[in-house]
Parts: sequence; C-alpha cells; structure tokens
Amino acid sequence: MHQSVVELGTEICQSVVDARAHVVELRSRLAELAGRSGLKIASVGTHPFSHWRDQLITQGERYQEIVKDMQQLARANLIFGLHVHVGIADREMAIHVMNQARYFLPHIYALSVNSPFLGRPGHRLERLSTQGVRALSAHRYSRRL
Repeated sequence: MHQSVVELGTEICQSVVDARAHVVELRSRLAELAGRSGLKIASVGTHPFSHWRDQLITQGERYQEIVKDMQQLARANLIFGLHVHVGIADREMAIHVMNQARYFLPHIYALSVNSPFLGRPGHRLERLSTQGVRALSAHRYSRRL
C-alpha cells in the first residue's frame, strides 16, 4: 500500500526448499532491478528512518478504499514483513496445526507492538490494540470473500 514497500509473491511451493528457492530468485531479481536505478533493497520490520506521515500511498482503487475505511490506522501501518499461506488438505490436521500455533500468538503480538520506531515523540500507536489488528484483518479479508 505504501510506495516505500515492495511486495513479492512466489508461485505455490511444495516444500520449504522450493519456497526458499523462489524467494532467493525473486529477491535477487529485485536487487538487480533496484541496482540499475542506483537503489538498494533492505529487508526490515518498518521504515528505518522516515515517519509514516511522509510516506506516499500507492494510487489504486483498492488502496484508496482501505485508507478511506481505516483512515489513520491504515496510513500509520508502515510495517513490513513476510507472510506465508499454508495449505493443509486434511481439515482435522489443519485444526491441530492451528491449535499448536495458537500458543505463539501472544509472543508474536508482544514483539509486534514493541517496535523501537513506534516510540517517536507524538506517536499515538505505541500499543496497537487487538481490536485495531482485527479491524485491519477483517477489512483485508472481507474484500476477498
């Protein structure tokens, strides 16, 4: 959504080795393209030095709708990351895996709200509530159903 973010997507992968190969290839090609323009690519959790208010939003109906609906919460969500979609054919196994993963959610959430970049003077989202996270997630996925 922010112009300072590059989003890459792999093909459907059958293994971790396959996924790694795809990611290495995509990142290598991206670094090569950026280098042609004298730019460097950094893999970080959030923009390392710029304030979110200074970031430009990518033009496009989808992004404009998100900003219209979510307002400051969407604009200030200047975080970068990696997300992985995992397909599990067996429904019982999927429930078992998610129940096991659920243990780690509080830990991941605790890490996500304690970014050193969020503590800047005047920043009001030091502790993004679970309701805010749910609102972002609900908005993102409700459009795809």
